Amino acid sequence: MADKFVYKDGQILSTEEREWLKQNKIIRVAPDPSYPPIEFFDKNGKYSGISADFFKIIEEKLNIKFKYIQCENWNEIINKAKRREVDILSAATQTKERSEYMLFSIPYLKFPGVIITRKNSTKYNSLSKLKNKKLAIVSGYCWQEFVSNDYPEIQILTVNNAVNGLEQVSLGSVDAMISSLPIAIHYIEKEGITNLSVAGKTEYSINLSVLSRKDQPILNSIIEKTLSSISEKEKNEILNDWIALNTKIILNSDLLNILIALLLQAFFIISVFLLWRYHNKNFLIKHPKEKEANYRILLIIVSLFIFLDFFILTNEIFDLPHFLFGTKKTSINYGEIIFESILVYVVGTIIMIYFYKNIRFRIKMEAELLENEEKYRSVFENTGTATIIVDNDMILNMVNSEFERFSGFSKKEIEGIKKWTEFVAEEDLGKMKTYYLKRKQKKNKQSKEYEFYFVDKEKNRKNIIIQVAEIPKNNQVIASLIDITDLKYCQNEIKKYNNELVLLNKECFFQNEELIVSKRKAEESDYLKTAFLTNMSHEIRTPMNAIFGFAEMLKDTSISSSDRKIFIETIETSCKNLLSIINDLVEISKIETGQIKEKSNNFYINDLFREIFGHFNSIVNENIELNYFAELPYYDSSINMDKEKLNQILSNLISNAIKFTKKGHVNFGYTLKSNFIEFYVEDTGIGIKPQEKELIFERFRQVENYTKKVYQGNGLGLAISKGLVAFLGGRIWLESEINKGSKFYFTIPKKQADQNNSQANQILAKGKAEKINNKKILVVEDNDLNYMYVEALLSETNITFVRANDGKKAVYMVETFPDIDLVLMDIKMPIMNGFEATKIIKQHKKDLPIIAVTAYALSEDRDKAIKLGFDNYIVKPFSGKQLINVINKYL
Repeated sequence: MADKFVYKDGQILSTEEREWLKQNKIIRVAPDPSYPPIEFFDKNGKYSGISADFFKIIEEKLNIKFKYIQCENWNEIINKAKRREVDILSAATQTKERSEYMLFSIPYLKFPGVIITRKNSTKYNSLSKLKNKKLAIVSGYCWQEFVSNDYPEIQILTVNNAVNGLEQVSLGSVDAMISSLPIAIHYIEKEGITNLSVAGKTEYSINLSVLSRKDQPILNSIIEKTLSSISEKEKNEILNDWIALNTKIILNSDLLNILIALLLQAFFIISVFLLWRYHNKNFLIKHPKEKEANYRILLIIVSLFIFLDFFILTNEIFDLPHFLFGTKKTSINYGEIIFESILVYVVGTIIMIYFYKNIRFRIKMEAELLENEEKYRSVFENTGTATIIVDNDMILNMVNSEFERFSGFSKKEIEGIKKWTEFVAEEDLGKMKTYYLKRKQKKNKQSKEYEFYFVDKEKNRKNIIIQVAEIPKNNQVIASLIDITDLKYCQNEIKKYNNELVLLNKECFFQNEELIVSKRKAEESDYLKTAFLTNMSHEIRTPMNAIFGFAEMLKDTSISSSDRKIFIETIETSCKNLLSIINDLVEISKIETGQIKEKSNNFYINDLFREIFGHFNSIVNENIELNYFAELPYYDSSINMDKEKLNQILSNLISNAIKFTKKGHVNFGYTLKSNFIEFYVEDTGIGIKPQEKELIFERFRQVENYTKKVYQGNGLGLAISKGLVAFLGGRIWLESEINKGSKFYFTIPKKQADQNNSQANQILAKGKAEKINNKKILVVEDNDLNYMYVEALLSETNITFVRANDGKKAVYMVETFPDIDLVLMDIKMPIMNGFEATKIIKQHKKDLPIIAVTAYALSEDRDKAIKLGFDNYIVKPFSGKQLINVINKYL
């Protein structure tokens, strides 16, 4: 064990300090892992180096064992020290920043700071010459604080370790590096970097101290006392072990090299003369005859070396070979061969032995290496893409100017500092780290292309393709980045427009198909409408011809009463036929324009069937048997439905069945199907061809049927029936065989009748006939025949009639006869129409009932009339029963 330092009572430490050591068994020391030969961890993880030997002595003197913490780099050590996760930093220089959280011992090592450059850049032999140049410094080392304070114009590039910095200098990424001399020598020799040299010294030196926690001043006192106790002999032994073999590198100064060469040659000449004198005393005296020859040998030897010295010196300064021989100094000159010589005294004779080494190949290789490095650097800077070199820890060691523009950061902010993953968007970090691990584990060595989102300094996102390749034997990768943001945008836009184009093509296709169908339907419709109008013209003209013909014949006063009666009945029948045609036209128009409205009421289906049967049984041909079938008992057949429309559908189907059946039977009935009632009409008539089963339900289609030549009718019955069935929420279809008959089916949703409003009450209300006595009615009608018709219909009542020919006169009559009980008002009249007259009358007599009597049959006309003040609405032509029922509501 080393000698103890005697402190007062014979101990190196005070009682308090010894007590502190007893209580603190574990003292954590964090050496720099990459600081050889000062300190480092060898391949076995053992703490080694100059500082390590000093700490062995400290352990011996204090009789303790330190716990050495191995960190990744110096920055990690500093961060742990700030967080008090370590107690001691074994070798560090005092700076203002470090003094804020650590205490410093007396320095125990001192080394100069030197500038390392490429051999062709030795002009940077002082920091003042590095203005606006790039200087590599290991991150966290004291040089960074010194240079940034004293030389702010120098561009400092921080690196992870000394090796990384020396590589940057060698490749030309930076202009120089500052380091302590032992560290620089160690790594240059270890890494075999042949194109670097020590260009000069700095004004800085590192005074390495032991740093301890600021909150433990007693520990600092212990360390400082122990260091002071280490003798100079112990210090020199440690230093000689580590840096005695590392003094080969000499400062690169041409003048110093020449001076050393002159000194060596002078030493050689003096040695020759001393040897010559010895030779004269011991050989030439005994052999005088050899004296002259030996003088000549000596003269030749000395002359040769003087000439060689002169040649070397003058060649360095004046390029003498070119002056003497007209040859430019090239690598083939003396610099390609290294001469060494030895004078040997053998058998009384001086023998000169020459040794030489041809270094032409080495010089050539060094020149090629420099040239390749320059080419590589030029290619790296001018790839046209953002290019980076990343080490095994994902640190960006080198970036080119394009990457600076690409990322928004300067090289100073990136190289040796930032990790590659800092530029990867969060959602892509996973896959990029997976790739990194595979490459690190030697699982993925092939050049590969990846796509990810890149985030620049301004947090802008760019869509990037990165091409990655490994740099052989260097644990680094080189990568090129291509911005495909605009390309991606264009691809997405093209994709979007292609999709839109596909949709447009589909839409155009469907529209084209619809246009073709519409065109065909329009052409068909035009044709059918033309045929329909032709048929309608015929259908209308037939009853009109009978009306006009028999009306003309009635003017003859000579005809008999029986003939007159026949003529009147014929006119009446023709009027009914004409009215039926008009009603069908109005009905089909309502269906086409969606103007029909449902008028639901409660009734018994069995009653409706009896009414229909009674109507058709009286007109059916004697060769046809008419039957109906009701599935439900009478009182169970109560239903809520539009009775008028159901009656119209059944009547149309039964009428057609009778029309196209010469003999046999016509049956109609209904069955209950879940929530529907299924009605049917069956006949044994001529039947329908299969291809015409759907066509007969189309509007205007049936006019083409050849049967119209034989069987009269306008052909709208089935179209109206189909429209009404659809309106009521059902469907219609048929089954048919030619010459065997047809069976039509249709369904209507079943709605239960309202029990509070029985069928019997409705029938009683509708069938109630009230005697109209002593009532006065104003008939406003400009047409004499229509007035006569109303008067004839009500001739059997005790109503008193007054008449007005226009609306203006009607207003006057109401004012003149206050006892008028009801007004029957025509709409279309001269001077003042019925709307205007009603409006005026209602202003004075709101309670006077006014009933519109008009030929306007559309629902919108009815709605307009009610809105303008009419109390009810009746459409011409009408029957006496209809008119009386309406009047009974108000009188």
